[in-house]
Amino acid sequence: MRVPLTFAVVLGLSVMAPVATALEPPRGPDTTVPYVVDDELHVGATVIPLADAAPDASGDHRLVGRTGSGWLVSQGWYDASGLAHSALQLVTATSSATIHVHVADNDVESTQSYRLNRDRTSVLEWNSFSGSTDARILDLAGAGVASRSLPSGTQVLDFAGNSVVFTGRDGTATRAWRIGRGVATLARHGEGFVDLGHRRMAVTAPRQRVALVGLEHPKRVLWRARFSPERFSPNGARLAGWALDARGRSTDALQIRRGSDGRLIRTFNVRKLRAGLPFSLTWDKNRAVVLEGVDGPPASSLRFLVRCPVGGACTVASEQGQDFTFAFETDGSW
Repeated sequence: MRVPLTFAVVLGLSVMAPVATALEPPRGPDTTVPYVVDDELHVGATVIPLADAAPDASGDHRLVGRTGSGWLVSQGWYDASGLAHSALQLVTATSSATIHVHVADNDVESTQSYRLNRDRTSVLEWNSFSGSTDARILDLAGAGVASRSLPSGTQVLDFAGNSVVFTGRDGTATRAWRIGRGVATLARHGEGFVDLGHRRMAVTAPRQRVALVGLEHPKRVLWRARFSPERFSPNGARLAGWALDARGRSTDALQIRRGSDGRLIRTFNVRKLRAGLPFSLTWDKNRAVVLEGVDGPPASSLRFLVRCPVGGACTVASEQGQDFTFAFETDGSW
């Protein structure tokens, strides 16, 4: 099982070399990947201020994804009595509408998360708390479509069509909740990666390696490497992830490999700034990997996006701020 790396980053570049000196990247052109920073939605050159979802709302906004008619944004906050609230807003360049509000049943601390379906017509909401995970699928008007109780500590890996793929707190078994058909196990020794669009899954392989397999034939290994996959490029030609060391732990080396056979294409060296934040990455079309970087001490850190082209050097590619999120657009259609 892979051990995930949980450090914030500033990136440097190493071209096909195992060791490199990490450098803070210079400011480059803005990325096309949309993001939210300090209650503003940035979409290319357009900046959209984000309103609070309710009169007593005061929490940070987080970008969920793009729908056919706008952008889906979530906001979480606690009211005066200590109850947790979370809301979904549908935002356009000229309007903002709250489509769903969730209020916790009690004052137990919980985490409300959202993931947009690949077809952009529904959203998964899951609430992790002690004992289990409540999961619900909502349409984009906020109406419930389906619901189910999942294991405590569930991590959602993908959501497409009528399937929600997830792993439990231990990060091993990979399962699928198929709406109307229950839960099925896809792999007993999964590696926390499934891509329903490209029909690929990562499973544990011998000698601290990870194997990539097809969902239709999970026992047929396509290729294996000391590599923890994170995200396919939209066209499936390349796969970005993290190199693993001899003990199966994630390293500072961000790798881009060929999706068909695992051949190493590029390696970017990553310097750890401080612990406590997970890596986040996505693709800017098929041409570059975009990651979240963090700079500064924990109490006043600034976040930003770093863009690493497959054939070029990493550069800072966004505004900076303390409240920073960007959406994972799996098909690259920004």
